Amino acid sequence: MSSELAGRRQHGDYAYIVIGALGLAVCVTVLFLATRTLMAAGAGFVASGGPYEIAHPAPDWIWLVPVSILSGVAFVGIHWRGAGRLGGFNLLTPMWVLLFFTIGANFLEFGIRGIRSGGVAWLVCGIVFWGLAAMPLFAPIVPAMKGSWMSFSASSSGRTYIIANVVAAVVGVGAGWALFTLLS
Repeated sequence: MSSELAGRRQHGDYAYIVIGALGLAVCVTVLFLATRTLMAAGAGFVASGGPYEIAHPAPDWIWLVPVSILSGVAFVGIHWRGAGRLGGFNLLTPMWVLLFFTIGANFLEFGIRGIRSGGVAWLVCGIVFWGLAAMPLFAPIVPAMKGSWMSFSASSSGRTYIIANVVAAVVGVGAGWALFTLLS
């Protein structure tokens, strides 16, 4: 393969990781803000009518919750493609941790502060979600990954890879915040 073609392929692979990291950050931010807003309002019932009166119906933007979860998984797949070609880490484990950690943080904060009288139930949910977030720390694959992570991050291409992921994630958080503000 010519060096010009290899260079173009590498740029394309970096595009995959930037799009994947940015998209995942947008999705996790939107999910975090959506669950937080729903909890603060005491909303969350989507049904209406029948024998039960819904005092706090879900807002019109409730569709953001499932869309952000499914889109986040798709962005992890996009990132995975570039990561595999560049020999870098993928975002599957960080996605799992971020997803459960952020929602658990909302439950814990609202449980501790007693917001909307969720109390002990929200604390229990927060602990369960943080337990789910911690699961990858106990996976047998983590010790095996440490050697490759350290050697990868020490190389110049490893530093570029990490910087591209971090910058994309930071921009994604800002974009997610703006998107949620716009749509809610």
